[in-house]
Amino acid sequence: MLRTFLIWALSALILSPLDPQSAVAQSVPAEGFIYGTLTLQNGTQHTGFLRWEDEEAFWDDLFHSRENPLPWTEFADLKALHREKEKRYFETHGMVDRLKYALHNRNPDDNISRLFVARFGDIEVITIDEDENITVTLNDGSNHQVAGYSNDVSTDILVYSNSADEASFDWDDLAEIRFAQAPATATPYAQRLYGQVSTSRGDFEGFIQWDKSECTSIDVLDSDQEDLAMGEIRALTRKPGGEVIADLVDGRQLSLSGSNDVNSGNRGVVVETAHLGRVTIAWERFRQVDFLLEKGSGPGRKSYTDNAGLSGHVIAENGQQYSGPLVYDLNAASQHDIFNGSREGLDYDIPFALIKAITPLPDDACQVGFHGGQVLELSEDKDTGANSTGVLIFDSEMTEAHRVPWSKITEVRFAP
Repeated sequence: MLRTFLIWALSALILSPLDPQSAVAQSVPAEGFIYGTLTLQNGTQHTGFLRWEDEEAFWDDLFHSRENPLPWTEFADLKALHREKEKRYFETHGMVDRLKYALHNRNPDDNISRLFVARFGDIEVITIDEDENITVTLNDGSNHQVAGYSNDVSTDILVYSNSADEASFDWDDLAEIRFAQAPATATPYAQRLYGQVSTSRGDFEGFIQWDKSECTSIDVLDSDQEDLAMGEIRALTRKPGGEVIADLVDGRQLSLSGSNDVNSGNRGVVVETAHLGRVTIAWERFRQVDFLLEKGSGPGRKSYTDNAGLSGHVIAENGQQYSGPLVYDLNAASQHDIFNGSREGLDYDIPFALIKAITPLPDDACQVGFHGGQVLELSEDKDTGANSTGVLIFDSEMTEAHRVPWSKITEVRFAP
């Protein structure tokens, strides 16, 4: 760890390849790094920059688990949802599959399953009780009981109490993780990766996670030829046939192979963009990334204070319009909730705050319009229709709701 930190410190003296007139900043902005206090079951506390082992490190990274019980199901007719899902399945499958489905899906409650997804900046505290029950409390005060699905609720947590030293704590020893903005005087342990990414489906610019993991300058890219700290790399290019070329800050160029970091086993290149949310690029779509310097560490916790609920208009196929507070697909009720969808090897995680309208399309796809004017056609996810439960429209008191099934929706327009 010390070796790679020193590597970055030395590389920081080298000029940016895209701006040769400016030197790399010597100080690292701390705003975007996850910071907080771990309380162990024995009562001891440890405060500093937090990292979910070798992955999540920043406020805009996503925390994943599975929520039980699901919110808002009390306002939905689960038997009706069961019949809708069964009808969609039967329309697209043969007799044998229908029989299997009927045998294994008798209970309507078993047909409703959703992931819990939240940006770390939207979380106030995570508590783990003596029975290992996990509660996530968001900044809006809502509590969510979660368990399983990802290593976000099982992995070791690293604490950097200063810019170099780290301590690792087993998840099973934790009682509480309470988040806070890092003090202005705190020095982070690394630089955050930022770059321009070229793909076969367009270009993206933003903060980078390589292989859904490496996101700081001290993280290591593995290969048979040489293990490289990400801070040593100016650019990575995937050539036809699978070869990966690394252009280094010291002027060398290497052809890399032999690990999932540099072959088809790569889980994807993630770009956190300002206007489209988080884009995960499949390896076969990736072409090149040019790393840029002096781009900071991302938004601080003060950027996650908008806890406004979703509201707007739902236009049904018969022309009828419903207006008021709304819940999308039984689990998205706030501007900070995340919409998921895919397009041609690109997966999108989009905060609802960025979305202006959603229009269903044939084949369980949908068109997503953004407040900034961009439009995407997305599919291949529950949020885009394949297993969507539709939209709940509430009265002003949030005590009664009308559900419009996905198959009956013409458009959902969100209030700004």
